[in-house]
Amino acid sequence: MSALAWAAGGLLVATESGLYRAVGELVAPLEGPVLGLTAWPGAELWCARASGLACSRDGGVTWQPGPQAPAPPPQQREVTSLRALAAGPDGRLCIVIHTSWLAFYPESAGPTPLLHAAGMMRDHAWVFEGGAWSPALESGPLHGACFDREGRAWVAGDGGLWRFADGAWHHVVSRPAIAVAVDPRGRVVLATTRAAFLSTDGKTFAAMGTSYREKGPWGSLEGNAEELTTLVLAPDGAVWAASASASSGGVFRLAGKGAHWESHNFGLLNIPGVGSREGDVRVTALAFGPDAAFAGTASHGLFQRTRTSVPQ
Repeated sequence: MSALAWAAGGLLVATESGLYRAVGELVAPLEGPVLGLTAWPGAELWCARASGLACSRDGGVTWQPGPQAPAPPPQQREVTSLRALAAGPDGRLCIVIHTSWLAFYPESAGPTPLLHAAGMMRDHAWVFEGGAWSPALESGPLHGACFDREGRAWVAGDGGLWRFADGAWHHVVSRPAIAVAVDPRGRVVLATTRAAFLSTDGKTFAAMGTSYREKGPWGSLEGNAEELTTLVLAPDGAVWAASASASSGGVFRLAGKGAHWESHNFGLLNIPGVGSREGDVRVTALAFGPDAAFAGTASHGLFQRTRTSVPQ
């Protein structure tokens, strides 16, 4: 599973073979690899595929082509896939294209003028404004993006973390990063290949602890929250993380106070009354509905957790 999204009262699941409803129905006409999903304010759903963007206003039943990414500079024309999507509170859409390109689109689902775009050529990013390309910032491949409640874009990549505000890029962290999330309190969570970092002011980051112990009616779980590749903001404003570690995996929630993760893995990493779940339990996608959380795994399928149950 490459992505999950809750829209129009149902869960959509993106896979290498197409887009599915949680009940198993293939959502026509989107067949083939789906790379990303995001819900836009206003009940619009965006889907990223190798061929470009598509938008749905009826929960994924019908789709229309979205605004296309700009043509790259003449020196780099191979833009073949989209890596990440994020929806902002002001209706802007941020997409990361081919792990090296970034584009912002204004509030409209149809073909519209481009507000801003950036792409990487060799070791530098380029900005497309006023119909022309110009050098912008040093960058490597980009992996994730999000918006904070003020509408500022945050982008994580091999070159670190950037914030785009007031029409300019600000290089915040130089450590290679995979994902970023900002909660309503302004706390910024940055995921790297081995650990996560937390900032309360958007400038200074401190390493978060990785070890956890979760107690429940079936005993306790112990492990490490490592290789966090997915960060998602839940409806209540909490930051959740998914681990793609082949040895541990798991789902974690940023504690309301303090710089540590709370484990939520009973029924996911283990089978209640039986023991540890065998095989690869890497969590590749997270999504939240009104009363449930959903976790997509690499080889064990889809799990659901309600407020009164363990994942199943």
